[in-house]
Amino acid sequence: MATLGEIPEADWALGETRKRLRNYLDPFPKDGGCVEGLMYGNYGVSYAAIYALALKRVVGTDDGIMEHPGMKKFGSFLCYFTAADGSYVNFSDCSTLIDLSGALYTLVGHYNDKALDSYLQQHIPSWRRGAAAQWDIIFRPAAIAQGAAAPLDDLKVFPDTHWAAMRSDKMQLFFKSGNIGEGHKHQDLNTFVMLLNGERLVPTAPYDDKGTNYHSTILVNGKGQSVSSTGAITQSGKAKGVLFATADASKAYGGELTCFLRTAFFVPDRFVAIGDVLQGQAGNKYEWKLQTSETPVISSDTKSARINGKKASLQVQVVLPDNAALSAGRSFGPCLSADVTVSGPSTSYFVILAPADTVVSAKAAGNSVLVTAGGVSYTFNQTGKGWIAAGSDGKETTVVSDTPSTNPSGAGPVAVDSEKPKVADKPKKAEKSGIEEKNRPAITSEKLATTEDWVAKLKFRLGLYLKSGQAPKFRCQAVDAKVTVESMDAGGQLTLVSRDGKKITLVWEKLTIEDYIGLAQEMADMTDTSLDHALLAYFCHAAKKTDKAQQHLKKAGSYERAVRDATGM
Repeated sequence: MATLGEIPEADWALGETRKRLRNYLDPFPKDGGCVEGLMYGNYGVSYAAIYALALKRVVGTDDGIMEHPGMKKFGSFLCYFTAADGSYVNFSDCSTLIDLSGALYTLVGHYNDKALDSYLQQHIPSWRRGAAAQWDIIFRPAAIAQGAAAPLDDLKVFPDTHWAAMRSDKMQLFFKSGNIGEGHKHQDLNTFVMLLNGERLVPTAPYDDKGTNYHSTILVNGKGQSVSSTGAITQSGKAKGVLFATADASKAYGGELTCFLRTAFFVPDRFVAIGDVLQGQAGNKYEWKLQTSETPVISSDTKSARINGKKASLQVQVVLPDNAALSAGRSFGPCLSADVTVSGPSTSYFVILAPADTVVSAKAAGNSVLVTAGGVSYTFNQTGKGWIAAGSDGKETTVVSDTPSTNPSGAGPVAVDSEKPKVADKPKKAEKSGIEEKNRPAITSEKLATTEDWVAKLKFRLGLYLKSGQAPKFRCQAVDAKVTVESMDAGGQLTLVSRDGKKITLVWEKLTIEDYIGLAQEMADMTDTSLDHALLAYFCHAAKKTDKAQQHLKKAGSYERAVRDATGM
């Protein structure tokens, strides 16, 4: 443009550029998404914006580039797929840590978008803003007002790109379908990424690891998804306590499958459930893949596993199929696989991923699953065309979704929200958590006078936690190691798993007073129930940790009197 009128080729080059840029804009999704990933979306949008601004100065028009719906909405797409730790969701070819703030500055500058600018200032780490200082100086208006970042919706679906984001204070789930092609797209339809307490415990493949085996989706007879196949998020919505999105990747496996519907259910701060419906040939072998940030610790029955991160731990439970067994392996990093070979033409998967400090129980009956978490029960039913769910708070049941569409072309998500006007749920007491004893007698009638009584109660509580699928971990003085409790038999013999995966058997009588404190502390941290605080107060007093004993005595509720009577505190 600087040489227009001076070099003959300049006019021709600009004319060709103006025509060819349509090749970029015409297929650009109107929802602002980019199927090749955030990094390449940022690359295209940033330089298209620079070109558009220059073109308008030179020839008086930007050819409508900045009015394209996708250009206007790319900032929202980037915000929704920025994770809680400030990294990016690396679906397709994308790094989690590359600087992507350039596109935001160009959009903030052109649209004078205060909400987007606030998000940029508050959520993009300062070292990235520094790396993009030139974008800030050139494009960000000096007069733009500062303010609070616009809140993000708890469920956001991009209907043209077929990506979805779900979030709560504690959890984030990112779910994708879309299309597979050459270039920077991966064979990863119906995959997902999950963060807990800001830590990415379920990651996805790094740049250029495109194969299906590197993602949290399905392999069929050892085969992944076919290049040039398509998928779609066909339905999404939210109702009382549950968010959901259903994706259809039925055509992604050639003739190996005739149906692959995956519904991701998101129950804020409680659990994620992944329900799959698979139809294909009798004798098919299915491998349900879950990429993990750390080497998982698998339970002895191979039905559950724990992913222990640095800031959070995630419990994974396979509810269906009942003959699927978890195993650990590696792809780009550690991963879990739940494999099953089917005798008939169809099968269903139902897998729960929950914070390890949340007590979640699940029971399957046929193609129905009952999940209880935090005193609320949720029923999930497999209809043959997809999973549906209902949540019950004891007063009413709310239907979450209708039978999902199986249209793989996917015109976009169909919002389904049968929810009545929201009324804030009353907070539920921790003692309704599902591990509090039912019909517990009044404290004055319980026999907790001696240390043996309190030890027996601690053992009983540990048994309840293990039955509910929880796996308490503590520093075991008896074996001088940090361990996870995997199981306890009727005689009280414990099976412990060390950090390096080694299994240790230990009779209960070998535990020390410090071990009792460690177990009680872990269980109190998990559910904050008064009895667990009472146990912790009692054993801390016995170990002469008076201040800590008094601290937990205040949280012992109706058990405070029993602790005082037994200890004289």
